[in-house]
Amino acid sequence: MRSVRKIGWALGVAVPLVVGGVLAHGSHYLPASGPGVKVFQPAKPLPVLELQDTSAKTVSFPPRGTAWAVYLGYTGCPDLCPMTLQRLRQAYDQLGRPKTLRLGFVSLDPARDSPRVLGRYLWGFAPVEGFTGRPEDIARLAEALEVRYNPGPGGTRLYHTDALALLDPQGGLVRMIFGASRLSSTAIQEELGRLGRSL
Repeated sequence: MRSVRKIGWALGVAVPLVVGGVLAHGSHYLPASGPGVKVFQPAKPLPVLELQDTSAKTVSFPPRGTAWAVYLGYTGCPDLCPMTLQRLRQAYDQLGRPKTLRLGFVSLDPARDSPRVLGRYLWGFAPVEGFTGRPEDIARLAEALEVRYNPGPGGTRLYHTDALALLDPQGGLVRMIFGASRLSSTAIQEELGRLGRSL
C-alpha cells in the first residue's frame, strides 16, 4: 500500500508556474502529489540498470547492501542541485556519517556529464557518489522514481523534478521527498534518520 502525506515544511510552498508550457529554471515539474513525502509500503522495486561511476567503472544500480539517499540532477545546474547536495552532505555529517547509509547523485544529462566531469563536480560534495550512463537507462530510472526532466530553451539547462529518493539496502524505493531543495540540512537529517530507523 502506498501512502502520500504532506509534511509541515511543504505547507505554503507555491506550485511552480507554467507559462506558455515552458518552466523557468528553478521551477520544476512535480508529480500530482505535489511537494511533500511519498511513502512506499512495501518498498517499490526499481529496475536494475548498468550505470557508470566516476571512475568509469560499470556498476549495477541501485547498489545493494546499504541504504541510499539519491538525488537526480546535472552538473550544469546553477542552483538547486548544488544547494541540495551541500545540505545533503551536511545532514550526513550531522548524523555522524553512518556506514549503513550512502549518498548518490545520478546525472540526468549523460551527454555532458561524463564520469570524469561528474567526478570533478562531486569533489566538493564528498562523500556523495556519482553515476551516469546511457540515456535510455537514465530515463528508465527517472521514470521509476517519478522524476521528470526535459531540456530548457537553448539546450544548456534541464528542467527536472526536485526530489530526493531514499532506498533500502535491497535497492527498493521507500520514500520520495519532493521539493528537496527547500529543506534545511536539519530537515534532511531528520529524513535520513527516519530512513535508518525504518530498516
